[in-house]
Amino acid sequence: IVVQKTGAEKGIGSSDLLLYNALMSIPVLFALSIVDGEFSSGMGSLRSRATQLDFMVVLCSSLTMGVALNYTIFLCTQINSALTTTIVGVLKGVATTALGFVLLGGV
Repeated sequence: IVVQKTGAEKGIGSSDLLLYNALMSIPVLFALSIVDGEFSSGMGSLRSRATQLDFMVVLCSSLTMGVALNYTIFLCTQINSALTTTIVGVLKGVATTALGFVLLGGV
């Protein structure tokens, strides 16, 4: 609701809202990862695997898909209502679960 209202009132685009959201959440997530100890272990794992091409390909593709997913969610929320975005997300989850049952032999 905030995304749609802010975008409509201020004339801010979805990419700008996505940037502001990232800038506001990075310090909080960085502090929590340091307190939890995940930052040092993650950096150690990254240093040990940074020379492996297959790891870097998977890392870059995961980052690209994450950016695309965030952008499409912000764009959907800005164009449609928040309720529509929620319903589409639920329907996507139901379809993914049903497809997983059929393809992976759960049914």
